[in-house]
This record gives sequence, structure tokens and C-alpha cells, in this order.
Amino acid sequence: MFSDGITEAENRSGEDFGETRLLEAICNNWDASTRKLCDAVLVALSSFLGDLDPQDDQTLVIARLQPSLNELASDDLLGIGRLQRLGQGSTELVCQ
Repeated sequence: MFSDGITEAENRSGEDFGETRLLEAICNNWDASTRKLCDAVLVALSSFLGDLDPQDDQTLVIARLQPSLNELASDDLLGIGRLQRLGQGSTELVCQ
């Protein structure tokens, strides 16, 4: 998921970053962890903008389905939070 501040970010030429560049950055880093994938997209966006500051807020959420929360790697969660064990082997993400 992403906000329009990602795809509508304009460079000095007035060109949008666009969905094509976003998808290219994702596809080129598909096998990376979610954190590294997010970083790769943001690096591509920053490179596209050059020395310009973003014109709008930018939100990017990358999530992958996992077979079990017990198998999540620590870098698979981008949000600030912690996993809390519940009874019966259940787990929930608690945001802080």
C-alpha cells in the first residue's frame, strides 16, 4: 500500500515517480526482506527526486503473508511494535 505522495512525487522536470517506477523498484528487489524492499523503494524515490524534498507526505506499507506468525523474522515487521504471545499458541502484534 502506498500514498499518492509516493507515486506523485515530482522531480525537477515535473515528471511523476509513478506506478511504473514503483513496481520496477519492487520487482527488482522482490526476494529481499520487507524492510529491505521498503528501503529499496525509498532509495529509488530519493534518487528520482535528487536534492528535492518530497512535496507531499509519503506512506509506504509492505506486507507479506507468512504461514505462521511464529515464523516471522524480526525484519519482517516495519511498524513499531512487538509480538505478544497469547494462550493456545496465538500471537498478536501490539503497536507501541
